[in-house]
Order: sequence, then C-alpha cells, then structure tokens
Amino acid sequence: MPRKRLRALAYGVGFFAFGTVLLYTGFVDLYNSTQIALDGSSAEGRVVSVDKVQHTQYSDDYFLIIRFKDGSGTNREFKNRHPHNFLFFPKVGETVSVRYLPNDPQIAMLATVWQSVLGPLVSFLIGVLLCWLGYEELFPESVKRNKNV
Repeated sequence: MPRKRLRALAYGVGFFAFGTVLLYTGFVDLYNSTQIALDGSSAEGRVVSVDKVQHTQYSDDYFLIIRFKDGSGTNREFKNRHPHNFLFFPKVGETVSVRYLPNDPQIAMLATVWQSVLGPLVSFLIGVLLCWLGYEELFPESVKRNKNV
C-alpha cells in the first residue's frame, strides 16, 4: 500500500472514530436535555467543588460538582458533563439553577442555554462533520463518483 493511502486510512479511521464518539455523546446529551426540558423539574444548586483536569500542557478544563435537593428533599450531587473555562465558571459556594429528571435525579444539568441546547448540538454537528471527513478519507472514489452525478 502506498504511503499516501496509509496516511489517508489512518486519518479516515481517526476522524470516523472521534466523530462517532462526538455523535454519540452529542446525541445522549440532546436526548437527556430534551427529556429534562419536557419532564424536568427545577432546583437551586450550589457548587461544592471543582474538578480540574489538565486538557493540554497550556490549558485546563474545569468540571463543576453541584449539590441540590430534589423534590423529596434528598441531597443529590452530580458532576457537570461539559467543562468550563476558568474565567467563566461559577465559583465554589455560588448558587446555580439546575434542571433534573424527578424519576432519575442523577440525570441533571445546569439550566443554561449552552448546557441544554448549544453544547450538545455543537458536539453532534462536529461529530457529523468528522464522520463525513473520515468517510471521504476512507472512500475517496465513492465521494468523487457521487459528485459527478
């Protein structure tokens, strides 16, 4: 196999694999946020800690750990699925709005437009784009044939 084809194969598999992961996580987040929007309840939560994860050598991601009381008065805690930038995330002790499913309070999220709609949608769309790029790298003949039709 020529070197160029091996490189295209590696890029194609990488794009396709990463795109599939983003498609899956975006779909799950969109599904959960839709469930929460339709059947969810609101609560006030408090940021109890921040989980710092080094993303690269030069940047870190911050995941909020949020505690809230559900409708029955039980304390619940969840780790926010979407990272925050250090400058824009709520600080420990701050109050935040939370939406959760009453029948499964572990499915919860911050009640912001980014958390409920834009973040999952962007993740899903980037997943679609990466899968398409992977497909183009893996099957260039098929893509060229379809463009000529």
